[in-house]
Amino acid sequence: MEYPSNSSQESPHAGIRACWYKSEMSRAGMQSPIGPQSEQGRVRRGAAYHLLNRATWGFSPDDLAELEQRGYSGWLSWQLEPDLIDDSICDSMLGQYPTLSLSAYEIAQGYFGTGGGPLGTHWGMAQELRSARLTRAVHSKRQLFERVVEFWTDHFNATQDLGSWQRAFRTVADREVFRKHALGNFRELLMANAKSAEMLRYLDNVSNVAGAPNENYSRELLELQGELLVPLVSL
Repeated sequence: MEYPSNSSQESPHAGIRACWYKSEMSRAGMQSPIGPQSEQGRVRRGAAYHLLNRATWGFSPDDLAELEQRGYSGWLSWQLEPDLIDDSICDSMLGQYPTLSLSAYEIAQGYFGTGGGPLGTHWGMAQELRSARLTRAVHSKRQLFERVVEFWTDHFNATQDLGSWQRAFRTVADREVFRKHALGNFRELLMANAKSAEMLRYLDNVSNVAGAPNENYSRELLELQGELLVPLVSL
């Protein structure tokens, strides 16, 4: 595997994780083995570089070494089995975010109320999910899985800005919909999302009743969310 020479100050890899590693290496007086390129000395990146650049949140020298050891196909197969990857270090970091494992009811009991609940505020609870997303992006070894989770979260977009219940529903959906089905069957993911409290509330299915249908969710399902079924079926 060939690494282009370092000849510019611009960061060569995109992503949250790469920025963190670049900061850590800079503080340690180290330099990335796959540096940025100037216009004059530009070298075509290899397939390994592009795989890491697209399938991770940014990569480190350790990631490069891992890919070199496993090979292109081996690394990809390894990442496609996230449950078999030891991610204990990242999991221990996530222990500081107790709301990640709570149900919507448990979140309501602990974090709702005027000025918050006995465990904190609902906006503080929502911040835990954001912080956990960053922690996983930077420290998780299940990089491809985290990228796919983010892809589906964006595809089935729902805001947290509809009040305390919607923030609670987002935490549950992240765990029970996107993480549970990220690398599984798209139809099952689509159904899980349709039945999730987050989507039921966000696209107004809570007000969809016989005699007075609300078409918001069904329209989004046909125009956007379910459009991936066509190319997947054709495959």
